[in-house]
Amino acid sequence: MAHNHVNEFIPVNIAILTVPDTRTDETDTSGHLLVDYLQAAGHQLVEKAIVKDNNWTKTRRET
Repeated sequence: MAHNHVNEFIPVNIAILTVPDTRTDETDTSGHLLVDYLQAAGHQLVEKAIVKDNNWTKTRRET
């Protein structure tokens, strides 16, 4: 018995979170590249955010 499978494209909603030390929305080149790629592939960007990395907090938790 033959099975005919049709792979239907299903776009997904995607959020991008960047966690940098110093980047802003203007300098977040990797985040912008990801947005371009996901939209070119037919997916939907639902949110893009930048949350500053807090090195002091990470260091304090490790000790």
